[in-house]
Amino acid sequence: MFTTVHQISKLDLIIRRNLFCNCKSSCQNSFNRTGSFYLGTNDITRNRSDTDEVNVNATSAVNCVKSRSPNAKIGLCTSIPRKGKRQNILKFDETTQSVNNFLAKLSKKDSSVSLIDTFNIFCQNGNAVRLLYNINDPSGVYISDKGVDKYIVELSSFFDNTRVVEAIVHTPALRKRNLSSNTTPSSTEKQDDVVIPDDSLFDILDDFEDDNFVSYLYDYQNVCDSNVSLKRCSKDSSVPNNHGYKLIDFCKRNNLYIGNSRLPGNDYMIGLTTCKSVSLIDYLLLSSSIFPLIQEFNVLEFNPLFSDVHCGLCFCFHASVNIFTAHSDDNCSSQRGHAQWVPDEENRFIETLISDVTKLDEISVLLSEDSNDPKERINIVVDKIGDIFKSTANRVFKLKGKILSIWIFLPTLV
Repeated sequence: MFTTVHQISKLDLIIRRNLFCNCKSSCQNSFNRTGSFYLGTNDITRNRSDTDEVNVNATSAVNCVKSRSPNAKIGLCTSIPRKGKRQNILKFDETTQSVNNFLAKLSKKDSSVSLIDTFNIFCQNGNAVRLLYNINDPSGVYISDKGVDKYIVELSSFFDNTRVVEAIVHTPALRKRNLSSNTTPSSTEKQDDVVIPDDSLFDILDDFEDDNFVSYLYDYQNVCDSNVSLKRCSKDSSVPNNHGYKLIDFCKRNNLYIGNSRLPGNDYMIGLTTCKSVSLIDYLLLSSSIFPLIQEFNVLEFNPLFSDVHCGLCFCFHASVNIFTAHSDDNCSSQRGHAQWVPDEENRFIETLISDVTKLDEISVLLSEDSNDPKERINIVVDKIGDIFKSTANRVFKLKGKILSIWIFLPTLV
């Protein structure tokens, strides 16, 4: 079989559900021993030529196959170039060669992985072989029938005449194509929102010393250090759809984690439904540094006053607040804060304001002066008027008190 890295998990289910039940046992055993997959155009372009991201995805895909078929012989096809000379295509081909170098290292480090070098079939002297590409495709992505034949010959060489089950999953033409029920995990298979890298990745990268990248890969350790389970629970018995996969992908790429079922409260280790008592589609997403601050998370009972079909999500967290002090010229206040307007003190505020004759005279003088820069003069006058209002308010009204630490209860209505 061969597919894109993004479709590895779905393809595994397609084969287990739709192919294995119709194949002889010899074919099943053969498939468990031998298989290959290929990084397609979307695996590179969807990451905006981020080589590191593609390399991590490739390693994760290999680990995915190995975890499900520990004795499998894995063939890892190099990515082929795109046909064309446009700048975006040249950038793509540059990333492709970098990724292929990584795949070559990966195959040398892992005895269960073999490199299937398809790049050199489709690229000669640094240029894509035009006969092997679809002449009617201006994007330079799709290969011709002759290109397919070349590809099959190379794969056949890898399989060494072993009878295997092959399933080819093409990249969908429409990005918004809905996933059918036979290509999505069953309700008992919860989608992980955490990527745990294989330690062998850093053996492959040799002397890789980018601390930011290492911190990005091992961000999930911060969740573990907060005594939060990486396992996620859910009472949702429905099948994940395309939006669900996009959410999981978004979390993995941005090191965000779903708080539902992981936090203390009525939802802990449960994963209560939030929509029509059937689906769990409302989530609290957190970065790893926020988990220690969350004290409680609850899924509220449905209330038609708040939403049409959704339950409310409530959480509270405890955080320390830094207090800064500010000294005003008139010593009205030694603390930073805002005065709250009191309607009953309106007359007193006006009397205090107009009694500050000195500052009002300063403003009057500024307005009467000739200036080469009237814009600057106006700005100064506006600032002084604002200062008079603030200083008067600080004298007349009470400032909000200092807060050393606070409890915040935020109901999120969805």
